[in-house]
Amino acid sequence: MAPSARHSATPARAAAPGFARHRRLLAGLVVVVVLAHAGIAWQVAESRIGEGDADTAPKALDVSFVKELMPEAPPVLVAPPPPAAPPAPVVAQADPAASAASAPEPPPQPTTPPPPPVEVAQVREEGPVPPPTEVPPPPHSVEWSMASPAPPGLTPQPFAWPASTRLVYKLVGDFRGPFEGNATVEWLRRDQRYQVRIEVGAALIFTRRMLSDGVLSTVGLTPQRYDEETDAPFSATRRQTVRFGADQIELANGTPTATVPGVQDPASQLVQITWRMLTQPDLAQPGQTLELPLALPRRLGAWTYDVTGFQTVDLPFGPTETLHLVPRTGNGRGDEITMEVWLAPSLQYLPVRIRFAQAKTGASAELTLASRPLQANDVPTPVAAPPQR
Repeated sequence: MAPSARHSATPARAAAPGFARHRRLLAGLVVVVVLAHAGIAWQVAESRIGEGDADTAPKALDVSFVKELMPEAPPVLVAPPPPAAPPAPVVAQADPAASAASAPEPPPQPTTPPPPPVEVAQVREEGPVPPPTEVPPPPHSVEWSMASPAPPGLTPQPFAWPASTRLVYKLVGDFRGPFEGNATVEWLRRDQRYQVRIEVGAALIFTRRMLSDGVLSTVGLTPQRYDEETDAPFSATRRQTVRFGADQIELANGTPTATVPGVQDPASQLVQITWRMLTQPDLAQPGQTLELPLALPRRLGAWTYDVTGFQTVDLPFGPTETLHLVPRTGNGRGDEITMEVWLAPSLQYLPVRIRFAQAKTGASAELTLASRPLQANDVPTPVAAPPQR
């Protein structure tokens, strides 16, 4: 009897681990089904972007979006008036008689024949010789020097930063199967400070939040910090931060690298491209090339975009003409995400369509503007001097 009892107990103990494993799988399935029916995008941990302490990103600027942005012709920029030339020095007129009496006798000059009477007569008929042409002073900054003359009927105006803006996009993509989601891009500014906040998500697949925080300057946006959070099912939230100093950039892994003029981060590049189109209208033409240094979480690289031409994009509020920018092949590595963008000149060159792709995984996602952009009643912010940091 004893051996029989021992043999009968063995299968019961062996079945226990299998039962526990199936029970855990069932519990996980229930959680997934509940989330799916609730329509909640997966978020493993609460976002820390915006808490504002030393280890997290700054708090969001307080902005109220109160009006829709309606299409209009892009602004025509004009350089500010050049500074007034200093007055010419005043030279006292001396008495001719006294000067002649006190001046030493000049040395003898070689004798030259007088000009023919006909030439003297011609000079007299042409009038006095005009003064030499003055060389105009250099422009105040690069962006002003590239401004084009105003077309007939349009009044030139100085450049001012666009008001705080919110753009809402519909997301469609493919990653081992099609998926849908939503995205929001916010451009926020207060005096000389700015933020670009981006959130992209697809239910039960991923959520990514990006924040660029910095200041406005004569070279466009000057990022000071970039934060990125990524959530995915059954994995911890991944957070990365890039810090920008006056002379160097600290990447997400702590590696320092020398900075370069005009460097941007993955979030600020969208607004920097818009700024380049507004202040350098020569770039907003098919066949032009836009170069942009970009600090990614793991490296600093140079990206080149080709302006391929104009395309009409069908949006919920009507067909909209856009300028198509395509990144050159080889800009990044296979595991990095490339960005293709369609800018609407009639909507302050804002991006109305954005396409992301990752060569390594074959994943892609496309954002298309879902409604008219919303803006705040910000006071125009003029171009400021570069910050001293």
